[in-house]
Amino acid sequence: MSSHNLSALSGSRVANLTVTLAISATASVAAPVESLVLSALNVALGCVSIALFAAVVVLLMGRRKARETRPAPAIVPGAAEIVKNARDAIFVIQESGEILSSNPAAEKLFGYPFAELRGKNISALIPPPAKGRRRANYIHASEGKELFGVRQSGGSFPLDLVLSEHPGPADKRFSVIVRDRSERNRAEEEIDGQRRFASSLLDNLPSLLVVVDRDGRLVRFNRTCEELTQFSEGEIRGQYLWQAVAAPAEMERAEQQLLEILSGEFPVESRSSWYLRDSSTRTIAWTHNALRDEYGRLTHVVSTGMDVTNTMQLEDRRREAESLSTAGRLAGGIAHDFNNLLTAITGYSGLAMVNLEERDPVRNDIEEIKRASDRGAALTRQLLTFSGNHPRHAKPVNFNDAVRNVERLVRVMAGDGIHVDFSLESDMPSVFADTQMIEECIMHLVANAREAMPNGGTLQIQTGIRSLNRTRLDARPPIGPGEFATLSVVDTGSGIHPDALPHIFEPFYTTKKSPVSNGMGLAMVYGIVRQAEGSIVVHSAPKYGSTFRIFLPLAPDQAPRPKLEPINEESLQGDETVLLAMESDVERQRLREAMERAGYRVLDARSGLQALEIAHKSNEIIHLLVTDLTLPRMSGPALAESVQQRIPAIRVLYATSRSAEDIERHGLQTEAVLRLDRTFDRRFVLLRIRESLTEKSTR
Repeated sequence: MSSHNLSALSGSRVANLTVTLAISATASVAAPVESLVLSALNVALGCVSIALFAAVVVLLMGRRKARETRPAPAIVPGAAEIVKNARDAIFVIQESGEILSSNPAAEKLFGYPFAELRGKNISALIPPPAKGRRRANYIHASEGKELFGVRQSGGSFPLDLVLSEHPGPADKRFSVIVRDRSERNRAEEEIDGQRRFASSLLDNLPSLLVVVDRDGRLVRFNRTCEELTQFSEGEIRGQYLWQAVAAPAEMERAEQQLLEILSGEFPVESRSSWYLRDSSTRTIAWTHNALRDEYGRLTHVVSTGMDVTNTMQLEDRRREAESLSTAGRLAGGIAHDFNNLLTAITGYSGLAMVNLEERDPVRNDIEEIKRASDRGAALTRQLLTFSGNHPRHAKPVNFNDAVRNVERLVRVMAGDGIHVDFSLESDMPSVFADTQMIEECIMHLVANAREAMPNGGTLQIQTGIRSLNRTRLDARPPIGPGEFATLSVVDTGSGIHPDALPHIFEPFYTTKKSPVSNGMGLAMVYGIVRQAEGSIVVHSAPKYGSTFRIFLPLAPDQAPRPKLEPINEESLQGDETVLLAMESDVERQRLREAMERAGYRVLDARSGLQALEIAHKSNEIIHLLVTDLTLPRMSGPALAESVQQRIPAIRVLYATSRSAEDIERHGLQTEAVLRLDRTFDRRFVLLRIRESLTEKSTR
């Protein structure tokens, strides 16, 4: 009989019994009272018994029904085949860890045949993560732990593990899926290595590199940026770029600039100012490029930049030097012409006074003319000094000696209200300069300081030695690394306004209200220093005084000379004709005497026009032209070009005491010019003349 029929039969029996008891109770209503009471008790007890029985029957039927209707575990077709062919190792274990079954991948991964795996505890294959710690249930809570598998050979490997419980009988069973992550670890290490390499590459770029997202927040800030700003990437990552590196006063403008870049076309270039941790600012030139996703939407902006602050300062100094050089050439040309006019005025006024009596009323007028011409001559000399065209007599000079020579005059010029202090470095090395020019330079700086202290103050004159390991861009002109002797004039006066600082060395520029000042004092200082191949640095601020520091290169112990020992005096002799054009009487006389003693015939001229006249009128063959770079009314190269048109075979040797800057400005190499700003060496001069006469022509 089926379970369905059995349950139906039991149900009908219970129903029939219940109906019978009910009929019996109804039929007993007419009986006597006693019988009725007794019968009622019997009926009640019967009903209770029947109800209990019925409840038991229904409960038993319900349990059977539940067991009969419970769905059997679903068996996925082909599941065994999937487990068998899986690449991951799969185990079925008991709660105690005993292995009940495994797939071929597990046998291959761990190196055990199934016969040896069965019954082995899973902890023998996958040891607990750490000894001495609580290791219970470590497989159940494996997430976040680094687990390793142990092969039969003893080798180990990293793994990932997934544990799941099986529904079933009372004894719990678990499936363990194990995946070897050795390849994954190697891939991750390779990716990490590439990431570290890329990061190191970006950090070691000489360029500044900044990456911001499309909102302008910092994502990357390479090491070059960190070294420049002294801010670490961790400090400012996530901040808006303008908040991180812009000066407070420039923040709004920097924000607007970046937002315009983010919304514009790429690539794009810009310049911005960065505010560093030490409160200084640097100017950065940027090139911005866009990073976009697969839909072409902007995700990041990569900006590479260079600190151009020094370049801009150098460019400013170069423009300033060019401006002063142009002004110097103009002033020099005017001074030469003006000097010729003054010579005529002075000469004729002197002749006129000879023919006039002392009481002649015209004599006073002519004397005024002569005094005016004398003042003009002094101004001409100042212009020539500024332009660097004033003849100088350079020799080794000690700054201390130059200061001592004018010490008394400095104190007199400073006056009673100014305290003068001299601080001179002991054992000062010499510089190669004109002593008179250095003394004049000191006096001009003292006069400038006195005018800045009308109510008194302190004036310091210092000498010293400075070693520069980099180019001083704040010097005028910029000066390179090396050893220098310094002369400083420091005052506690009113200082110089920042707007005036770029112009203080320009001729006729002055901020003084004094009618005595003509604006040429500092211009002459600049000209003297530049002619001595030096430089000058100025530090000044309103109400904080001024410091003028002159840098001059040290005089070499022995000027570089070729080795002359193998050369005898006869090899320095010659009988050629030399045309010598020099404005300086002293230099012209020294060169003439040296050449004539060596046998040369010398035709000398003081100006370019005079040299041209000699070249055109001479009946002799002139073999060599020795000329200065600049001459009255004509430059040395212009003279050489004119003479070579008349005498194509003539050789040219430039000899000068001018600075290397002047030599290069004429398009000549310093090595190709006979320098007369060192101790005069007759043998060296004659050797250069002989070389010029015998070397092959480059025309």
